[in-house]
Amino acid sequence: MSIVIINGISAEIQKRVLGANMCFHGLRKHLSSHLTSKNTKILMYKVLIRRVLTCASETWTLSKTHERRLSLFEKKVFRCNFGAKQENETMRKRYNYELYEACNEPNIVNYIKVNRIAWAWHLMRMNNERILKKIFNNKPNGLRRFGKSKLRWEDGVDQGVEY
Repeated sequence: MSIVIINGISAEIQKRVLGANMCFHGLRKHLSSHLTSKNTKILMYKVLIRRVLTCASETWTLSKTHERRLSLFEKKVFRCNFGAKQENETMRKRYNYELYEACNEPNIVNYIKVNRIAWAWHLMRMNNERILKKIFNNKPNGLRRFGKSKLRWEDGVDQGVEY
């Protein structure tokens, strides 16, 4: 699979997904076990896998491609956690909405958006002498290249969260 660099974070997201995948496969025996309770599985996902996946995610500018990749990984973990559903003596895969209802958690994209808004609020309250605040307030000189405009972090904050 080839990765198209959209805004410079594609490699970072790929690294995070691979790290979370390694964590997931290390815990797979426990996550797919019928002896482990549903609440324990959700807690293991939130504390161990999602933390690896979303480390420093509040600074990312997510495109639709990135959002789709993160959502696919999350659904893979949930399908392993909750397994198939039995209907009329046959087994079938759970639908996406059933996975999120069983988990009772916001999806990974909304989780990242909430963290991004919290980080923006933290930046706004920062002292003007701090380096991060100076970088945030800095307006670069020059013009952008022609073509499709690159994503900006501020635009991601303005989008808000969808529930």
